[in-house]
Amino acid sequence: MWSTIANYLFPPVDGYTTAVRDRTRQHVNKQPDVMVKQIQNGTPHLIFMMENERYDLTTSDTAWKDATIELFDYLQIAAMTAPGKLQFGLVAIGRHVRFYQRLPPGNLVDLPGTSGKPYEVSRDRDQIQSILLRIKEATKKK
Repeated sequence: MWSTIANYLFPPVDGYTTAVRDRTRQHVNKQPDVMVKQIQNGTPHLIFMMENERYDLTTSDTAWKDATIELFDYLQIAAMTAPGKLQFGLVAIGRHVRFYQRLPPGNLVDLPGTSGKPYEVSRDRDQIQSILLRIKEATKKK
């Protein structure tokens, strides 16, 4: 579901790529579940990373916390190649998603205007699209 949403709002025709982790090797190859990058002057630039968990964990505070920690770890690793750059991340459990940003030097905070709220894909689709378009705008090459 999330790769479809990402491809719709971040289309390949505009230089975006959406990478989805191979679930068959998930215990061997630790990486974010979804990454969206944009090719700028021949170089891929991270737009956002996403960590996903199963629907049945939606109400688990521990699942949200663990997925957020995992996302933060991936963003920290990515920051080594682009120090000082603002980064965005999403944590989705089932049909709910929360939005974050990593500020230099390494603080992970709720994306301003979201207050850590989990958005539901069907009910909050307009808000989710608006937030993703804000991220897209914030990461455009200036």
